[in-house]
Amino acid sequence: MGITNKQEIILEDFYKTHCKKEHYGINNFLNNKCIEKEYKPSNIIFELYNNYPNKYKIIFATAHDKLNNLLDFMNFKKRSNGHYNANESRELLHLILDIFELQDGLSRAGVLLLIDKKYEIKMKECMLFLTESYGCEIPEKTGYFNITKYDPIFRIKNFSEKNRLKKSKSKVQ
Repeated sequence: MGITNKQEIILEDFYKTHCKKEHYGINNFLNNKCIEKEYKPSNIIFELYNNYPNKYKIIFATAHDKLNNLLDFMNFKKRSNGHYNANESRELLHLILDIFELQDGLSRAGVLLLIDKKYEIKMKECMLFLTESYGCEIPEKTGYFNITKYDPIFRIKNFSEKNRLKKSKSKVQ
C-alpha cells in the first residue's frame, strides 16, 4: 500500500497530536528545551497492526491503546463516583474527534478506515457528554464498556486483499 502525499499529511497531523509527547525535564525547562517522546502503546496492541505500513501501525496502535485506557478509566469512575475527570474527559473528547477527522480525511484521500462498530457507537455516545473542562457526570444509562485488547479495532477496507495482490505480483515479476 503506497502512501500518497495527502495521506501522509493526514497521518502526520494525527501522529504529531497523539503519538508524540513534548516532555520538559527540569534541566530542559530551565534551558527552554523540549524533548519529544513517542507514545508507547502496549506490545499486545502494537502487534495487532503488524501488517500495516509503519505510520499506520503506530497511529492505529496508539489510538487503540489510548481509547482502551481512557474507556477503562471511565469504567472505573462509573463504579466509584460517576464523575469523569476533566483531563481524561478533554483527552478522550479530542481523541474521538481526531479519530473521526482521520477517518474522514483518509476517506477523502481514497482510503476507507473502518472502526469496530462497538467502539464507533461508544465514541459517538461519549461525544454527547464529555466536556472540555470541569469533567463530567457519566450518564446513568452509560453501561460498562468491554475493551477489545486482542483484536484490532481499526482496519483499512480491502487492505489485506491489496497487500496479497501486490505481493503475488512482485513474485511473478
